[in-house]
Amino acid sequence: MRLVSDSGKLAPQPVLVVLTCCLALAALAASASGAVFIPWDSLPRLLWGDVSPDDLLMRNVLIDIRLPRVLFSAVAGAALAVAGVAMQALFRNPLAEPGLVGITMGAALGAVFAIVMTTGGSSSSARLRSSAALPPLSWPMSWAVVTGVRAVCCWPALRSTPWRPAASAC
Repeated sequence: MRLVSDSGKLAPQPVLVVLTCCLALAALAASASGAVFIPWDSLPRLLWGDVSPDDLLMRNVLIDIRLPRVLFSAVAGAALAVAGVAMQALFRNPLAEPGLVGITMGAALGAVFAIVMTTGGSSSSARLRSSAALPPLSWPMSWAVVTGVRAVCCWPALRSTPWRPAASAC
């Protein structure tokens, strides 16, 4: 396996292998570190072997808490990388970023709307607040916040270069 291709660049296969090994080591390190100490040498035994009653807490922490978080963070990172590559390919610009098309402003608006209009972002806050559960004068304040965010999100569009007819081809 050659590390350098004929064009002088690094060959993709060894780089991919090295990055995959780095991801595996990072996942193992994240699985082993935390408030409950889990030794590196006991990770395989906790995952696939028989567990003694003394190690049951470590196994539960590893299986129920740490591994789902580590795996989800790897999947989320991969999804963000794919989204970034898709945006760069779509605009044919290696410096393209989410603010280019307003994704950042829309995300901010959605986050503020979710925080202001629900019960605070907990898992039980999927329902909008009922008017009976709101303290007095909370609707005007929440709508003022949403209006302010809407103005901040729209300001770059209002300041953008006005439309001009295309220059003649002559």
